[in-house]
Order: sequence, then structure tokens, then C-alpha cells
Amino acid sequence: MEIYEIAQFFIGSGSIVAAGAVAAYSRRRAAGVADPELRKAFRPLILFAVALTVFGVGSIVTFLELWTNVPWFADFYYVYYMFIIAETLILSVVASMIMKQYSFPIVMFLMGLVSGYLLVQAGFLVIRYRVSSTAQFYFAFSSIVELILLGSVALLFVYIAYDTRRSTSISLAYGMITQIVALPLLNQVQSMFHFWLSFSFVVIALMGPAMIAFAFLRPTQNVSLELLGYGMSFASPVLIFSGIFITGTPPTPDIILIAGIGALGIVMASGTASYLYGRWRETKQVPTGLLLVVFATLAVGHMVGMLGGIGILPSVESLYTEFVMTSFALTLLGVIAIMAAGYRSASLFPFFILLPLLAFFLQQYPDNLAQVFSQYMLWVAPLMAIFALPIVLFGRVAIRIKKSGERGAGRPGGIALALLFYITFRSSFMVPGVGGLHVGYAITAVSFVIFWLAITGRLDPKK
Repeated sequence: MEIYEIAQFFIGSGSIVAAGAVAAYSRRRAAGVADPELRKAFRPLILFAVALTVFGVGSIVTFLELWTNVPWFADFYYVYYMFIIAETLILSVVASMIMKQYSFPIVMFLMGLVSGYLLVQAGFLVIRYRVSSTAQFYFAFSSIVELILLGSVALLFVYIAYDTRRSTSISLAYGMITQIVALPLLNQVQSMFHFWLSFSFVVIALMGPAMIAFAFLRPTQNVSLELLGYGMSFASPVLIFSGIFITGTPPTPDIILIAGIGALGIVMASGTASYLYGRWRETKQVPTGLLLVVFATLAVGHMVGMLGGIGILPSVESLYTEFVMTSFALTLLGVIAIMAAGYRSASLFPFFILLPLLAFFLQQYPDNLAQVFSQYMLWVAPLMAIFALPIVLFGRVAIRIKKSGERGAGRPGGIALALLFYITFRSSFMVPGVGGLHVGYAITAVSFVIFWLAITGRLDPKK
């Protein structure tokens, strides 16, 4: 399977989640409005959510169709385009409600019917003759019509986004654009080129539903790199699962489970980094900016390690890279902990220990990392002490806040707990040099969930 074919499952799942977020937002806003005329303004969003759900179901069915290799129709994405036609018919109604005029939406509706008719005729030809140049022409022409229809709807939402400049409208515009990018007609063309070009198209396509979901879950947020970061974080599972299929790794239940939970850890870490960027953009506080760097580094390190375990990247190089990035992130977290404890003058002390140790370990490349750890165990001890320092300092800050009776102990306390969990289980697999896509990536993903709960304040009791 190609990477864009694997991505159909994630695009579909994300679209259904995004549709739920749009519907929940619309119902919540409509319930708070007394005027019946104002309530009608949210009906296009409800219909858009229905259309997005149809698209999501179609993408998931297409993935299952391709995975099981259904004869004849898999090559032409027959089911996919049938769902796209149904979506565009609903979107034509949405367009008429938004524009409050019917000439253009009626043309869209008729074009959708023509596209559907051609697709049905092509299906009959394929069933009857197995191979038909006429059917191929019908399929191609129908897909071009759908490309035009989706482009028209995308232009409408781009105009609305330009007019309102709100994160919700911009996410809808981007979501429609990414549906065009996700069309198999375009992906089949760009998949003939380099793998990373294909992956870049998939990232763009995946960002659409993710941005819609986050924009409508938190509609007050400004349009910034935070919203783009949320969208990009959703692309990591596709890269991991694509690697499994591309390298020929048997997709056994344990591999799928480890890859899924491990990829969730990457999503949580990169999502936390995006959240911190939003907070840093508002406050410009140095500790917040440093935390952003920490979680961005941890997310990349976790991904590099998993890609090395799958076989997309060289195993030795990926282990060394993951080790360096993890060490840097944990040491930087120690700097933040020292600053939070009130010892700013000593905050750079952990790096004075880390840098010579890293230089020494990197001199051993390309030796197996496990052998390096076993031969120089005395060097590992101060390294682990640096990593454990934030646990003690954040724990003390949490205890001090708790004793004072103030709120906010959940943040430092949760960070200390998550860090203890991360170091314990990550070092248990990294130091012995356990290779491959091992269960350690799934276990340490739990720590990223705790980090996210702590940093977003969800561990603090509500008033």
C-alpha cells in the first residue's frame, strides 16, 4: 500500500472527530441564542458536519477496500468517489444557505449528479467487461468534476475566512483545501516521485481535520502556529504505520498496538509543544519557551527512535540521535526546574555536566550504544542524576504549594510524576540497547499523557 492509501484511515477518523467538534460547537452556540433567526445561522455548520462525516466514512471504507484488495473497484477508488459525490451534494446545500442565492449551488448540485451518473456507468462497465477504456475515461472525468466542485466550496470558505479572520473559519477553509490534496487523482501523480514528497502531501491532508477539530474545540484561540502545530501533530501516526507497511514488518497485533500507542505519545508530546507555543506567544515567559523546546525535542526523539525500530532509519544512528535528543530535553527540563525552585544563578549547571558526557559518548560512535553504557557505567551515573534532578525539584515545588493551600500544585507534581515514569521505563530499554519497535515506546507514551494533563492544568482540582 502507498502512504496516501494508508493515510485514508487517519484522514477518515480525523474527519469524523472534526465533524463531531463542529456539531457540538454549533449546538452549544445555538442553545445560547434566544432569537430563532440567529439560531438558523448555525444550520450550515450542522450540515457541514454531516458532509464531513460522509467524507470520513468514505475514507475509512476506502482504506478497508484497499487493504483487503477488493477486485476491480480498488484501482479506481470507486467507493471513495461515491462518498465524495454525496459530500459535494450536501455541500451544495450548505453553499446555498451561506450565499442566500441558488444559481451557483444548483449548478454544483447538477454537476454532482452528472459525476455520480458517470461513476455508476463506469461501475457497470467494469463489472461487465473487467477492463474498459470507456470506464477509465468516466472515472477520470468524474474525479475531475469532483476536483472542481471541492475547489469551488474551498474558494467559498476561503472568502469567508478572509472576511472574518477567525480560527474556526480559517480551519474550515484549510480543511476543504486539504480534501483536494487528499484526492487519489493528485496522490497517484505525486506518489511517483520521492517518498518524502508523498509524505508531505499526506501531512497537508491530515492537518485539515485536525485543525478543524482543535479550532472548534477551542474557538477563542487566535490564528497562529499553535493551530498549525496541532494539525501537524496528527501526521506522526501515518508516518509510523506507513513505515510498517513499507518495510514489510508483519502487522501483528502486538506491533500494531505498540505502534499505535507509541504514535499517540508523539501526538501528545507535539500537541503539548503546540499548546506551550500558544501560551509563550501570549506571555513571552522564558520557562514556557524552554518547555516548548523540551517537548518538541522529546517528540522528535521519540519519532526517530520508532522509525529506527521499524527500519525506515538506520538503527544505530537513530538510537544515538534519540539518546542525544532525550538527554538534551531532560537536561533542559532540569534547568527549568532549577529556575522554578528559585536558583536562577545555578540554572545552567546541568549543561556543564551534560556536554562533556555527550561528547565522550559520541566519540564511541558507531559502537553499539548498549556496549558503551556497559563499559562506562560510571559515566552513566552522573547523567542519570542530572535527569532525576527535576523530579526532586518539581516535587519540592509541588509540596510547597500544597502546604500553602494554594491551587497549582498539579502542574509541578504532575511533571515530576510523568518524568519519573518516563526516565524509569525509557532508560530500562535504552541503556540495555533493546532494538526494534519494542514495548518501551508504548509504555513511555503514558508519561506524555501525564505531561499534557499536568501542563494544561487538568490535574489541578476545579474551584
